Amino acid sequence: MIIKVLICHPDAVFIDFFSRYLTLSGFEVKTTLDVVDGMAQCVHYKPHLVIANKTFKGVDARGFLLKKNATQATDKIPIYLIGDFKSREIVEFKKMGVRAFISTPVNPVIVVERILNAFGIPLPPVKKTMPMLMDICARGNIIVSQIEGNLEPEKLVLFDYYVRDFCIRKAVKSPRMLLILPSLYPESITEDNVKLLFQFTTHPEFKVEEHYVQILSAVPRLLSFLKMNHDYAHYQIAPDFLTALQTLQIDFDKRKTVPVEFIKSGSVFIFDLYDQQGRRVIPAHTPVSADMLAYLGEHQMQTLSYFSDFNPDEIRRDALEFDSLTDAERALDILSSAYEPVVTEKTPVSVLDEKLTLFFRNAKGQNLLIVASSEETRELVAHVLDVYFTIDAAADGVAVGELLEKKQYFLVFIDSKSGLEPSLEILRTVRSAATRRKTSVVIIAEQINKIDALRYKDAGTDNIVIAPFSPTTLLQKVYEAIDSDRRT
Repeated sequence: MIIKVLICHPDAVFIDFFSRYLTLSGFEVKTTLDVVDGMAQCVHYKPHLVIANKTFKGVDARGFLLKKNATQATDKIPIYLIGDFKSREIVEFKKMGVRAFISTPVNPVIVVERILNAFGIPLPPVKKTMPMLMDICARGNIIVSQIEGNLEPEKLVLFDYYVRDFCIRKAVKSPRMLLILPSLYPESITEDNVKLLFQFTTHPEFKVEEHYVQILSAVPRLLSFLKMNHDYAHYQIAPDFLTALQTLQIDFDKRKTVPVEFIKSGSVFIFDLYDQQGRRVIPAHTPVSADMLAYLGEHQMQTLSYFSDFNPDEIRRDALEFDSLTDAERALDILSSAYEPVVTEKTPVSVLDEKLTLFFRNAKGQNLLIVASSEETRELVAHVLDVYFTIDAAADGVAVGELLEKKQYFLVFIDSKSGLEPSLEILRTVRSAATRRKTSVVIIAEQINKIDALRYKDAGTDNIVIAPFSPTTLLQKVYEAIDSDRRT
């Protein structure tokens, strides 16, 4: 059975990424940018599932739900909502028939697993080969990306999205890319995967000039593939990291000057310095000598020029500071230290690292108990974890005792809003039934002081999560709690 998914989202870039990701995961996908067209698609396309954003201009998700639920042809179609949700919103939307809530940043891996679970489709087996590792950083319009291990289609689509999203958010119209590929499984170097790798050169929002794509790799199959393919043969194969980064960094549209008095004997500059006639006066990586300074004085030069957006104090180092380092290492220290990660907490799409993904995959089906008098708190925790755990809920300690007699729980959440003493009593009840090695307990608190934290620890747990928390924070806390408790 092929699951038909309709994605309704106002961000065209996100839609392009998400539809490609779900298609690679085996789903049939249609997309729309607004809920009015989304309603028409529900009637005519008849999807098995709708994934819609919470907010739109004009009619929002609430209006869409009211219309969908009131129409006989669409009222039974399940819907997932994307957005940031307060606990009361989750309760409200569940009453309107929303089956799941996808928090931002969106984790596409979890979304795929949630869909497969909902339709009773077995999860794909965990790959035994090394996963694709990806690291992306940038300065200005220069993006440095390192990919190794495997070329995995889903992650290549994610890589493309990160680059595209970064360029749009930062208004980068002419990005320059250094691709570092130190090691790859040869069988992963296929025509389809290489096409996905260079997808970032095809987007309409910016233009990537061919000579500003530098590739640093010694993988024979990849180099041969690029050389023999007309679409990729024009990209530059860099001899080393330093040369590649310097080539990208030099920008003749970004001329800057260095005052001569700033140039001292023994200084090392990572870019060539030129006079007003364009003659190179001081070569890169060469300590400034007395003869060079004499030449500057003899010709009464006031400034020298270089071509980069780096400031003068960033491109100069004292040779004595790097006496034991090579020229390349000096430049790398200067160049690479100025780059920042592309993927941040504000990036709209993010995935857990491989370790956490595998952990939650292995925990699938375990029992989880949420003890909270508030329905909103119970729903807030459940919407993050119900894709992995079988969840029960209890409103008080009496119900907890009855549930513990029926089954063993892998994880228990206790909301401290009921007060310190009632929470401690519930914790003691859990501990009377199971040790930390069998059942982890996480306390939900809006604030915590050292004395209360010590009392919780004495009663059986030091795992505390402070509300409000993001889904990523909650998943990380669950992993840390269970990992720590099982080793205790």
